[in-house]
Amino acid sequence: MERSFGRVFKGEEICTRWLLTRAQSVECSNGGKKFMSSERALFIKRLGLLGLTNIINALVGIVLIPIFTKGRPLEDYGLWVQISVSLSLIPGLAGLGLPYTLVRYIAGEKDKNKIREAVYSIFFVVLAVNAVLAPLFAYLIIRYFGNNELKLVPMFAALLFIQALNMVGWNYLRGIQKIKKYSLLIILQNLLIAFGVGYAIVNDYGIYGALLVLFVINLLIFTILLYEIVSDLGVYMPRFTYIREFLRFGLPTIPGNFSTWIVSSSDRYLISYYIGVKYVGYYNPAYSLGGILNFIIAPLGFLLPATLSKLYEEGKIEEVKLYLEYLLKYYLLITIPTVFGLSILAKPVLMILSTQEIAEKSYLVVPLVAISILLFGVYVITSHILVLKKRTDVVAKIWIIAAVLNFLLNMIFIPKFGIIGAAITTLIAYAFATTATIKYSLMLFTFTLSISDALKSLASALIMFLLLMPLKVNQASEILLAVAFGSAVYFGCLLLLRSITKDEFYYILSHILQIIGNKK
Repeated sequence: MERSFGRVFKGEEICTRWLLTRAQSVECSNGGKKFMSSERALFIKRLGLLGLTNIINALVGIVLIPIFTKGRPLEDYGLWVQISVSLSLIPGLAGLGLPYTLVRYIAGEKDKNKIREAVYSIFFVVLAVNAVLAPLFAYLIIRYFGNNELKLVPMFAALLFIQALNMVGWNYLRGIQKIKKYSLLIILQNLLIAFGVGYAIVNDYGIYGALLVLFVINLLIFTILLYEIVSDLGVYMPRFTYIREFLRFGLPTIPGNFSTWIVSSSDRYLISYYIGVKYVGYYNPAYSLGGILNFIIAPLGFLLPATLSKLYEEGKIEEVKLYLEYLLKYYLLITIPTVFGLSILAKPVLMILSTQEIAEKSYLVVPLVAISILLFGVYVITSHILVLKKRTDVVAKIWIIAAVLNFLLNMIFIPKFGIIGAAITTLIAYAFATTATIKYSLMLFTFTLSISDALKSLASALIMFLLLMPLKVNQASEILLAVAFGSAVYFGCLLLLRSITKDEFYYILSHILQIIGNKK
């Protein structure tokens, strides 16, 4: 019996353009075989759909900032942030890296029996492990980082447990690429959270009420995800045939994921420890604004493992290279001007979202975090080479070093420079992780990095920045006008510099309009 997933097949060379394929297919140099452009078009549409989903989700998350900060003690908001960052960590750790492993191994798999075995074996292992670990983690976090509010422990433990199970369901949809369903569920979940948590806080039900809302919503989502799995695969008792192979892939991702979390989130704990939980309330709105670039990165992180794994297993190596090359180009094309724009608009946006006090103390955090997230996106794209080569151990080592560097620098910088110091150390850690990942990835798998396109984007963004600098922006309407003006200047410069062609611009615009119009 074949007991391994993910065998590599070397296939024919693929000769194709990325975006501007007017015909349905193009000829290849190896004898006239064709590769349909619809596959890439579908990827672009899915990427756009997920991007739109994450924009909505980012906006929903931002809505909670004024609900927590306007007219309420910043200490309460700081406590909520501590709990939130813990919820982003614990389910991933206690899942032993298995939910993400599911994506790598079922993407492109045709044998339904293997898919069924993989999904249910991972589900039951995650269930058993979290039944033990969720209460323990809940107690430790609340006891030492949650102001010792021990009454929150049972609800927090239940929430950690159900979120860990949900991770299996989310990654199942991700692996079989049910993107529309995934997007709709994510939007539904976040809208319910925004309204539910907002209602709990406004009506003085406190953090316990907010956690109760989160649990009920996650239970609803779990029911829907479980229904999807059972509908597709039926009810099944696994034999755990491949679990050792899954653990060999998944366990090395735990140190990397934990280290990534240390770099992205542990500064909240250290800020609270060194200068007080109130300063977490100052820091987090600015960090959230600077981190808005994640709405671009999240779709890439979601789609690329399944998409690239499928192409790689089918031997379509040149197509994998084209994905990496062009995604990196267009990612930088969008994120570089966003960083410049956020740097200019940080203070007025923070004043609208929170309070003048928060804006005055934290607006300088925004550009530092934005640059960090830009670098993280470069890491997300290039690190998939290591995933394809099943070198998750390298990813883990890079992030362990980055985490240690970040943690030690935070212990020095936060007492001396406050929340600005935390943002500086975040930037240093992300710069190290991205540089190291590029170096090791290109040793295993080479593709073209277009430095000239990046420089043209940088020059265009700088021109936009200089023209926006003299403008006085205070109101929301003025911010929107500044964004529109800056976008026009930036893309106009790109067209003049020929970083993108008119055909590319209209192609991308047409797909955006299709996504908004919900057209196939």
